[in-house]
Amino acid sequence: MSDLYEISIDDRTGATVGCRVYAINPDAGYFPSSADFAMRMLVESHGAFYAPSRFWSDDETKEELEEVGRLDRSGDDPVAFSERLDRIIKSYEVGEPHNLPPCWETPDSGTSTKDHPYVEFALSAHDPRYVAHLSRGLQWRTTIYSDFHDGPLLRA
Repeated sequence: MSDLYEISIDDRTGATVGCRVYAINPDAGYFPSSADFAMRMLVESHGAFYAPSRFWSDDETKEELEEVGRLDRSGDDPVAFSERLDRIIKSYEVGEPHNLPPCWETPDSGTSTKDHPYVEFALSAHDPRYVAHLSRGLQWRTTIYSDFHDGPLLRA
């Protein structure tokens, strides 16, 4: 599967992270506005960018996020996934889309990610350990998605 989004971390204060989600593929279709996308973002980024903090014992956080990832991938227990999501994600707020209509140019055309449609969002966790690995300037491309198609569409 091709990458759908590029996530860029703008700021982190305590347990709150300010980010941008760029739609980099027309298959994205919409900007996810539900907490399952935020949870998948935490699980994916924790696995990719985790560095032990000298201020926190991170074994518990690591195990919790790994278990949430297993629950999500298996799809066997959506209730358990939702319960864990509620314990980890305090809030997830999505702003208005920018750079619409989409440009959908190829990277070779000189169009940068910054020209693609994006939304700013804020993610707050119940515990700062869940977002401690996310620092300003961190960015990555991803295929994560939301099961709930209730976000802003990628059209004018």
